[in-house]
Amino acid sequence: MIQANNLKTRKQGHSVSITIPAKANVSVDEYYSFEQDENGRLIYTPIKKQNNFWDEVEMTPQDVERDIKDLGFDPSDQSERLGEKIEW
Repeated sequence: MIQANNLKTRKQGHSVSITIPAKANVSVDEYYSFEQDENGRLIYTPIKKQNNFWDEVEMTPQDVERDIKDLGFDPSDQSERLGEKIEW
């Protein structure tokens, strides 16, 4: 078990943060669930990344071109060229 003493909380926006020591080997951009038990203990549990079906589909270049033609646009191009305007 890795332990660290005297960790100080700090304000970050509307939240409070506690730094995770480097020796815990936690990577950036990982997701965790959070619980607080009846004794005030903070419990963070890693959430396993779910596989994205579309990342695993094997398509030939011909399949990709056919889909782009059928859709009328390339879904991998996420630029704002469609000119969508939202009024608030």
